[in-house]
Amino acid sequence: MQDFPQELVAPGATAPTPSRGDVRSITPASTPPQTSGERFYNRLQFITADAFIIAASAAIAYIAHPKFGRDSYFGIPNVLKKFQGGVNHFFMETLRLGKGGDFSKLVGGAASSMMLTMWGGNVFAPALKAFENNKEKIVTWYNRTHGTPEEVEAGHERLKDTPKQTWGDVIKGRLAGAVIVWSSFVGGYALLGKSKKLVTDTVTGQASAHYKIDLYEERVGRWFAGLSKTGKEIAATPMTQALTETQAAHRGYRLGRMVALDVFAASAALIIWNVIARASAKARANGKESKEAQEEQIPNVAADMLTEGQVTTSPRAMPEHPGSVIQKQTAQREATLAAVPEAQTAL
Repeated sequence: MQDFPQELVAPGATAPTPSRGDVRSITPASTPPQTSGERFYNRLQFITADAFIIAASAAIAYIAHPKFGRDSYFGIPNVLKKFQGGVNHFFMETLRLGKGGDFSKLVGGAASSMMLTMWGGNVFAPALKAFENNKEKIVTWYNRTHGTPEEVEAGHERLKDTPKQTWGDVIKGRLAGAVIVWSSFVGGYALLGKSKKLVTDTVTGQASAHYKIDLYEERVGRWFAGLSKTGKEIAATPMTQALTETQAAHRGYRLGRMVALDVFAASAALIIWNVIARASAKARANGKESKEAQEEQIPNVAADMLTEGQVTTSPRAMPEHPGSVIQKQTAQREATLAAVPEAQTAL
């Protein structure tokens, strides 16, 4: 406990001791709890920005997949599939990653998977940007409708200075998310490695080891297929036995594999996106405030120097402007000098 300053104690008196119950005098103010509107915003963000976008991203990834997606939907060409096919060709054929060793194929496959799972976030980026930039309005509306006047004021004061995200902030977040997701794919395949359980091919009859991440996608895909009547047989097939070509074409199975891949990739990308975009917006706002503060200090310092007489110059050394401080001081000095001979003559 900090002692009472002795210089404030009268001679002969004893410094007062804070009582045990006087907590306010020695305890710093704690951060006020979240308002009802802020809790509502967090739940709304989880439902829209997390759960919905992850599910939608899996569907978009399914459509864009070179093997799973159709060439057209309702007469509209599937541009995403063509673009994703070009991405796969670039990594695997042009860069020849698909013709190298296991690690080379992992790098190329991870890049293709990263691009495939990023489509959902790219499509919903405008909506998420608007959602983030209107947080204070959403919180204030909910507090006014379902909260208390104290919550309205507390939520407004806490969020009124939240910097707005620009497209530059969003792009930084998406790029950072893409790099980390790609690195996670490569690292996950390399670190987890292949399973010791061999999978027997139904056509050739040969057994081979598969990567654990691929088996995870396979298990989720078969579980999804089992939710429908036509996929019960797929779900009952042992994991040590590969699916037939007909079974592998099941929509539920393919969508399940996309969901398994997208749950990790989209979740990581969304979290990283929010962190990087918010940090970038805050840094930009702080830099702008610092620049404005410096610009305000420059004229104040110049005025103080003129007032204290620290800047001395002649009219010829510095150009004068009408109404400037220097011109006014010069006029006063000339008037004073002209008055001196008149005063001497009068004497």
